Amino acid sequence: MSKKKTDKKKSPYPENGRVRIRHSYYTFAREFPSKILPLQGKRRKYRKNRIVRNILLCLLFVFVTLFSYFTVNLMLDISYTDTASPDSSAEVTAPQTGEEPLLPFGGESVRALYMPAEKLGDREYIRNFIKQIKRKNCSSVLIDFKSSEGSLSYTSLNETAIKARASLFDNNTVRQALDLFESEKIRVIARVFCFADHSAATAEPSMAVKYMNTDVNWIDSGAESGGKSRLNPLSKAAKTYLLSIIEEILQFKIDGILLEEVSFPYGEYVSGATYPGEKKGTDRNGVLKDFIADVKESLPEDCLLLLGHTAKDALGENRTLYSGSLLKSAADGFAVNTLTRDEGIIIDKKTDYASLFSMLSDIKNNLGDKRAVYTVDISEYSASLIRKMQRAGYTDFIIYSPEGIYN
Repeated sequence: MSKKKTDKKKSPYPENGRVRIRHSYYTFAREFPSKILPLQGKRRKYRKNRIVRNILLCLLFVFVTLFSYFTVNLMLDISYTDTASPDSSAEVTAPQTGEEPLLPFGGESVRALYMPAEKLGDREYIRNFIKQIKRKNCSSVLIDFKSSEGSLSYTSLNETAIKARASLFDNNTVRQALDLFESEKIRVIARVFCFADHSAATAEPSMAVKYMNTDVNWIDSGAESGGKSRLNPLSKAAKTYLLSIIEEILQFKIDGILLEEVSFPYGEYVSGATYPGEKKGTDRNGVLKDFIADVKESLPEDCLLLLGHTAKDALGENRTLYSGSLLKSAADGFAVNTLTRDEGIIIDKKTDYASLFSMLSDIKNNLGDKRAVYTVDISEYSASLIRKMQRAGYTDFIIYSPEGIYN
């Protein structure tokens, strides 16, 4: 018996030709199973096209932005070139070449605290002194590198200094001390007493001021009271010696030089002083100015040069020391000793500050474009005075104590 043939083909789908439908989020999936697969393909293609379109739009936006930016810059450049061209009526400013000029003392205010040179060998003292500097709102230290006696804080190779036995410390000790200040970004001002130099005048009498045209050194007071000799400002050898000392001082990390006693002798016995080499009509004031100019020329551009003055000198009232004014000298400014008792001003809690600031204003006006640095003696010093000075615009000052002791 032959099998019954049938034309019905075997269904590719299981379960009697029905498609097994998984659960779907589409509500019409069971009713229209044949529609699902084509729709899923279309959605994938739609999503792909949408992503491509968004990417193209972003690229177009970036292109338009960059094109606009460079177009505007180009138009501005063309506009500037037209404005600044030589044919234009606008003023043409030549481009500056080279580096910016260095400012003395970095252009900062001078806010210094005095430290005795004898303390250069005491590292513990210096560490505590740095704390005092910061407590006093200062940023610099003033140290004597050449005293009024002529002693030097370092070891000099100058023959006259060696003969005078003027050196105080070896150079390594001085460098180590100054390194402590540099590590705390504290500037160093070296004070140099110039023609007041008993040691050098005694060691080399040919450089000294003489008494009544004799070979005897002139002294500024009686021998019984410890009178001191001075260097002769007209002596070429004396000036060469001082310039040599300043050159040696600059081997250390120095930010400023304060010159004291740039003057001819003064005092009770000045009438007996004579100066070998002086001729009739010699311009003593010009001699001192020439010396200051020589010092200024020997300094780096960023090294500040100050000249010690009293208030009377800064006001132009004292012509005994300088035979004229030094306010027009090559110095960058003046360390004006305004607050000492011999100037008639006593600073205490009962002081009338109005008269003090009136004098400071007169000094500032008289100095013109020169920097005025006001020395405040600790014997008359009070913290409130410094604050009042700063609020009034007097931001350059030196707080001074001979012993280096501050409250």
